[in-house]
Parts: sequence; structure tokens; C-alpha cells
Amino acid sequence: NLLDRQFDVTEPDTAWASDFTFIRTHEGWMYLAVVIDLFSRQVVGWAMRDRADTELVVQALLFDYIEMFYNPKRRHGSTGDLSPVEFERRYAQRGS
Repeated sequence: NLLDRQFDVTEPDTAWASDFTFIRTHEGWMYLAVVIDLFSRQVVGWAMRDRADTELVVQALLFDYIEMFYNPKRRHGSTGDLSPVEFERRYAQRGS
């Protein structure tokens, strides 16, 4: 553990953590790997495969790389013509 169990992070994208679990489905066991940003506690990457191997973790990390090219400020009809960032901010405020 490179963080030496120090999970208090003061800036986004300075420390990520990951874990994986297995899930039984009608098609057999599936393995889910998830990567979170320890600052925001948001999922930055995930992948699911039929076996737990290095490729599962690589795919979870690639998810974030691909997401960098997604425009989080683009307005979208499914979010009431709000950007995904603004939609999430308003949603979080409603819960407070």
C-alpha cells in the first residue's frame, strides 16, 4: 500500500484506490474492478470480466483514460439540458 493507509487526500486525482469483487450471474461468475478518486470518492474507472486477471485492472484504468476525452461540460437532453457536472452538483445539493 503506497499510501500507508493515509486516506485523507486534499486534492482530486492525487490518490486513487481500487478493489475488485466477484458477482454471481445467470451466466456464471463475473469479476468487477473499481477505481475511485480518494478525494471526491467518485468512481473514475471500472471494468467487468469473466475472470480476475491483469486485464481486468488494465480495463478499469483505461476507463478513466477514455473518460478524459469525454466533455463533462457538454449539455445533454437526458440531464435536463444541464452539463453532467452541473447536473451532479444540483443533485448533490438536493440531498443536503
